[in-house]
Amino acid sequence: MKFYEFEEPYYALIKASNEKEAIKNYLKEVCEDDEDERKFHEITFKQAIEEVKSAIAEEPQDFFENWDSMVTDKAVEFLKENNLSAALIDSSLL
Repeated sequence: MKFYEFEEPYYALIKASNEKEAIKNYLKEVCEDDEDERKFHEITFKQAIEEVKSAIAEEPQDFFENWDSMVTDKAVEFLKENNLSAALIDSSLL
């Protein structure tokens, strides 16, 4: 499985087997858009983990010594879910 980070017109982290499927999932899960406006690129699994980690508030790290490893483990678990296609989407769409 691959990960694609869409930046325009709305941010999304999409999990798909190829670029064509990523676009299909973006159009289905995020928004229909103008092909000319769409900007995206493939990212590594490690980069996808970092994107998910950055979406999680990190204030609790003051209370947990192993907060970073806990968040990393949860991000990996989340990204490996089989039924996942849109991992993250722009908050303005919620």
